[in-house]
Amino acid sequence: MVVKMNFLSITGPKDDIERIAGQYLSKYEIQLENALTELKTVHDLRPYTDKNPYDEVLKRAKEYLPEDLKTNRSFPEMTPQEAIELLKKAEEDLEELQEKKAELLARQKKCQDSMDMITPFETIPYDIHELLGFRYVKYRFGRISREHFEKFERYVYDTLDTIFYKCQCDDNYVWGVYFVPVSFADKIDAVYASMHFEHYFMPDEYMGTPKDALEKLKQGLKGINEELAALEHEMNRVVADHGDQLAAACALLERRREVFEIRKYAALTRERNQVFYILCGWRIRRMHSRRRLRMTSGSLWWWRMITTMYSAHRLPN
Repeated sequence: MVVKMNFLSITGPKDDIERIAGQYLSKYEIQLENALTELKTVHDLRPYTDKNPYDEVLKRAKEYLPEDLKTNRSFPEMTPQEAIELLKKAEEDLEELQEKKAELLARQKKCQDSMDMITPFETIPYDIHELLGFRYVKYRFGRISREHFEKFERYVYDTLDTIFYKCQCDDNYVWGVYFVPVSFADKIDAVYASMHFEHYFMPDEYMGTPKDALEKLKQGLKGINEELAALEHEMNRVVADHGDQLAAACALLERRREVFEIRKYAALTRERNQVFYILCGWRIRRMHSRRRLRMTSGSLWWWRMITTMYSAHRLPN
């Protein structure tokens, strides 16, 4: 349907925009527009360039607080500064546990990466450490596509001084290790490279067969996961002591963060020695043609509605 709308101009001291947006603009259905775009004829306008002060503290809070942290309690007296201080104190209390968690996560990743590296070669019945110590025979761990491997096996393999030990395979790739005399290594490496053989670099840190190494890594990963679970339990216990306050602090700062984002629609202008913000937008025409609403008892704080222009905007049915 088509509805007549009023063009609103909202202005006040620069530092008051956040309070006005939180306490008053949320009560009205206003479609905000970019003030710099809408007020092209007004001189000396500039945008807000302030960084949102709540982004970083909320980002850090998500790193050490449980994702499902919520509360039904209300803390109406809590200020944004108190909320920030509360979250910073919780971060300090959890700092040592966070450092230990980061160390465990790094060990977990390294262990998992090693398992992913070894798993395709699990069927090799030889000590990896001894293979890596060969002096006159070079080796290459890696994989090759099934298509190229079938061609290599059919037309090339029997003509080369090499042994390919096939390990794991699936619909797309064949994993294995090939051996070649040192004196022919460069030539035969070039042949494998032409078949798009992908070289895997196996670290010199495993003892026993790949199966033995994989079992040790599995046990190590299990222990790391158990330590992480115990650490998470301890962190949750620490948070639980102030869970309601921390949840309320996060909720408050999230609301303030959203309110702060309104600044991207605003423009700044200077009058005498004071800087003012200007917000503008559209609201369905339900008021008289001209009306002023005071927002505080001070004479410098106001919301002015200008009706020198109004338009009929098409709204969704």
